[in-house]
Amino acid sequence: MNSGLFAWLRLFLPVALLIGLGGYFYIDNQQTARLTALQADESLNVGLGAAMLDRRTLVLLQDLRYQVRINTISADNRAVPDSSLIARHFVELLHSKPVYDELRWIDTNGQELVRVELEGGQPVVVAQERLQNKADRYYFAEAMKLAPGEVYISPVDLKVENRGIVVPYKRNLRLAMPLVGNAGDKYGILVFNYHVDEMIAYMEAVTKPVADHLVLLNGAGDFLHSPNSEDERGFIENNKQQGLPARFPASWARLIAKDYGQFIDAQGLWTFQAVYPLRVGSPNISTIRANEQTGLADAASVHRWLVVSLL
Repeated sequence: MNSGLFAWLRLFLPVALLIGLGGYFYIDNQQTARLTALQADESLNVGLGAAMLDRRTLVLLQDLRYQVRINTISADNRAVPDSSLIARHFVELLHSKPVYDELRWIDTNGQELVRVELEGGQPVVVAQERLQNKADRYYFAEAMKLAPGEVYISPVDLKVENRGIVVPYKRNLRLAMPLVGNAGDKYGILVFNYHVDEMIAYMEAVTKPVADHLVLLNGAGDFLHSPNSEDERGFIENNKQQGLPARFPASWARLIAKDYGQFIDAQGLWTFQAVYPLRVGSPNISTIRANEQTGLADAASVHRWLVVSLL
């Protein structure tokens, strides 16, 4: 009887082992295939989000360049540009594209000469007595350093009026170009304040499959967009403890080491791609120095956004 059992085990155990190993490798292959498919889906959606941000930035630059061109032409036969004509051009742009918070012509001394704002969905030319001097604002100082044809794009920040942050909060991206006549005379700068939320909405529209775990970070790791709106309060309140570097320092170090990639750590599967608004569309976009407001020494990191998914 024992010899019969032994013979049976000699036949059964190898077969059982083969079946067990086959099952293990099947399950392992299935898991690997699922992970590979998941990684591909995450990369696709993160890439789509980054591409949409690039595309929207290019549209903004086209608007700004067109306004500089038509308003330079209007100034050719005058000592200075016609402020009423610039205001009319601004109104026409806001009527057709109500995505800007305000459009301005600022002279070389920092004084607003024309400001058209979007109020209640309609463009409004701001009265002369309400125009402000912006000589102490960082974007004016940076934009005034530009050569003709160069563009300044600011970090995302909150709108400021009369040296105070506007409430309710408005997250703006500022784009500026010099207004220069054919003779080389500089008439100041044109500045567009763009609603960043509009750009983020476009990003959300093309990344719906990953909407519950996709975020947009600025160069400092603050949340410009998150499925959890509380995450964004760190940016609004300038609370660095709510940013991603404070939460996951090791992960953040890997995210900023490359412009795109994917890795798995203790937090999960990370997929990311950098967006550089300053590089979009033209070699004439200037290299902007970091400014005091950002608190960062590296201008590239100041103007770097990260589209990130975490599963």
